[in-house]
Amino acid sequence: ENHRTTARNRSLSRARLAAMSLSTNKASADQANRNFKRLEALIKHPDNVVCADCPIKGPRWASINLGIFVCMPCAGIHRNLGVHISKMKSVNLDKWNADWVDNMEAWGNVRANQVWQAHVPAGYRMPTDRDAADQTHVLESFIRDKYERKMFKLRDDEPVPPPRNGAAQAAAPRAQ
Repeated sequence: ENHRTTARNRSLSRARLAAMSLSTNKASADQANRNFKRLEALIKHPDNVVCADCPIKGPRWASINLGIFVCMPCAGIHRNLGVHISKMKSVNLDKWNADWVDNMEAWGNVRANQVWQAHVPAGYRMPTDRDAADQTHVLESFIRDKYERKMFKLRDDEPVPPPRNGAAQAAAPRAQ
């Protein structure tokens, strides 16, 4: 058992390093068009129709390293966290590389939240759509607690949920 846990942790560490080293090159126009079509299908998937951090529907921004789709108000807060925590891209305005879309396919909002919100305490005030629309301190505090302070994150000794629909196995999304 202990040997399996150690081996699993080494495997997760290698996968985390791979997830942290997403490409920085720019996709060609043809690649970007193919990637956009994949991205459009992903954002319409039931797992991703609601922002990963608040109840707003129709997110059009994404954190490529965390593998989540977020709304405009949440995207602004993610940008303020810094790229060492969340690397934001617009679904519509940016040209997407294939490995970014691969990471989004492997994670998605529901699976990522199974990791990042695994231990939200009972009674914790979750953001409402009003908090998001008004960009209240509740929304910013929640996002900072979730990704910067990692207050609710799955512990390292807990199993990471499997990827949905047979997507390639990816380690727990990690703020760097």
